[in-house]
Amino acid sequence: MSPGELATRISVWLALLLWLASEWLALNPKRLRVRQSLFALSAVVFLTHATLAFHVFYDWSQTTALADVRRQTREVTGLEWSVGLWINYAFAALWIAEALWLCFRTGRHAARPAWVTWLMRGIFWFMAFNGAFVFVKGPQKWLGLVICLGAAVAWALRGAKPVRARW
Repeated sequence: MSPGELATRISVWLALLLWLASEWLALNPKRLRVRQSLFALSAVVFLTHATLAFHVFYDWSQTTALADVRRQTREVTGLEWSVGLWINYAFAALWIAEALWLCFRTGRHAARPAWVTWLMRGIFWFMAFNGAFVFVKGPQKWLGLVICLGAAVAWALRGAKPVRARW
């Protein structure tokens, strides 16, 4: 494995672990600033992963990326589908938007309706589960499952309660 491939793979796992840590920190309102920092860092690391992947695996070619996503999707699901790449682009934008909202509009983020919170959790969980378990080969897929289950447990403990600072 080349150094670029290794950096690409490590960066996605780091992004997911930072995201998971931020979800657990949400259980403690006194840790809001740390949670915000970890969540924002997870988004930046995910963007780093996406950039590395596009450089290392696809040589900056959209056509190559679409073909590879189509191949991977066919291998896992049997469907000839490259839409997953566009879904990943949308997810990256959503992750950044969610990080900006949490960090710069904390009060509005905390006051949003519970259904929005659960929708965001569902999207993140779906993407993490597919990206870190379904489409992963080898023993790392079990780390992906642990991350997804860890997020679900944190959410179950917290419910839809907003994270509000208590200083």
